[in-house]
Amino acid sequence: MIQMAMATNFVTLGELWSSHVEMEEEDEAIFSRIKVLIENHLPDGWRDWKVIDWKKEDLFGKKIDHKVLNKIRFALPTLELVKAFYPEATSVGEKTYRNIKLRLLDWNLCRALIMSPRQVACQLRGSMAQAELFNKAVEPLKHTMRSRELTSEALSTDGESNYTSRSKRRRCQSSSSDDEYPVRTEKPMKRRRRVLS
Repeated sequence: MIQMAMATNFVTLGELWSSHVEMEEEDEAIFSRIKVLIENHLPDGWRDWKVIDWKKEDLFGKKIDHKVLNKIRFALPTLELVKAFYPEATSVGEKTYRNIKLRLLDWNLCRALIMSPRQVACQLRGSMAQAELFNKAVEPLKHTMRSRELTSEALSTDGESNYTSRSKRRRCQSSSSDDEYPVRTEKPMKRRRRVLS
């Protein structure tokens, strides 16, 4: 059953964005990268979107059901979300992907971006109608919300591409270095033997 809320319980995404959240230094770096994703990918006016700031336990209970966790989708590109946690990742396993979701659920700004399961999305926005409006607003992003398998495949391809690109750059730099600063080789001078008369 969807819990409803009074208007006074609503906050805007902009307010959640600006609110101070206590976290460790490592998490601050990750959270900063996620905020950049939000700025770059959500449509204009996202700061004014209203949401109910439920605590994680109010939404999922003390222990989240793994079936529910598997269904959770955030309104952000999945590939970039993984890279926000692991910038050098070339794959993402099931356990790592699950832990990423659990970390995201710890932050109210990220919880506010849940678009599925539907029941959770409706609870966050106060009604099914508002949840549908939210989903419609982020519709252009849906093609970037990939499964773990597709995300892992994309990371692998991207990693191979970056490795090839770096290798090419190293070869080019090495080649240009040899051309610009050629090694001068000289044959040793032969000593003339003096013939004494």
